Order: sequence, then structure tokens, then C-alpha cells
Amino acid sequence: MAKLILLVGLSCIAGLVHTSPSSSSIVNPSLLAKVARGKRANITIVINSPLRTFYAQYHGKSYPQRGQKMTAVREALIELTTKTQAPIRSFLESRGVQFKAMWITNRIFVKNAEESLILEVASAHQSSITEIREEIIAQIDPVESVLVNMTAALQNPVGGSTSLEHQKFGNVEILDKVWSE
Repeated sequence: MAKLILLVGLSCIAGLVHTSPSSSSIVNPSLLAKVARGKRANITIVINSPLRTFYAQYHGKSYPQRGQKMTAVREALIELTTKTQAPIRSFLESRGVQFKAMWITNRIFVKNAEESLILEVASAHQSSITEIREEIIAQIDPVESVLVNMTAALQNPVGGSTSLEHQKFGNVEILDKVWSE
């Protein structure tokens, strides 16, 4: 019986070590699954910072000129993000990792990160990071393909009409437009 209790206790401790907050709570599970298979990923490190509070202090505040407000917000935001990103930037630089720091969203982008780097960053900077996830890339159809689709529709109108009301062309929907020759 004592051996069974010891075995259960050890398995619980092993489970706690395996699911430590540094590796599972801030690293996106789908990212972990991808890099665990030996693949690399472009990652976004979301820095833990009070951006909503930061922006709120400038909301409604008046400046003699709009440009002055924009400059004040920009300079203060760069100062804030420089401070909050500093430990992670130093960590990445010390390992020779190339990255791009974004001050407006307070994120750091790393290309081709491997599992060991992701887990090291998460473990060493757990309190400074909100999330580490794979970079999201949105593909947008080129304008040329939309124009080709629109031109074709105008040349061959549906039902003999040149009305384009509520018709879709590529990913663009034209509402309440009536084209005439």
C-alpha cells in the first residue's frame, strides 16, 4: 500500500512539473503542439502592460493642436513599451535571436522560433508576458483581382441589367450601387 501511495504521489509531482505555468498557461496550446513536432514558428510575444489604462489617460485630454497630442501619446507609449519590453529584448539579444519590437501594440515578433526558445522565454519572463502565440497572417485578395471581377460583371450584367445591388465580387460586396452606361 505504501508503494502505491508513493507511486501516486510521484506521478502527481511529475504531472505538476510537466504542466508548470511557464510552459502551458502563457504559451498557446496549438503553438506548443506545432513546435513539439520539431517545426519552427513565427511567434508573437504579447507583453503584459496596462495599455487600456495608458490610452484612457489621454482620452478627452485637450491639446492646442492635434499633432501635439499625437506626439505626446507616441513618446509616452514608446517610453512605456521600452521599459516593459526591456527584459525580454535583452534575453533575446543575449541568445542572438533576431526580433522586431512593436511599440504601438507592445508585442515582440520572432521568426522561426523553436520549442526550446519559446519555453525558455515563457519560463524566464512568465510575469511579464500575457501570451505567446503563433503570428497571425491575414491574406487579402489583391485589388487587381477584385477590379477584374467587377469589370467582368459590368460587361456581362446579370439578367440584362447593369444594377450591381447586393452582388459580390471577390471579397468585396457593393451595396446599393447602380451603375449606368
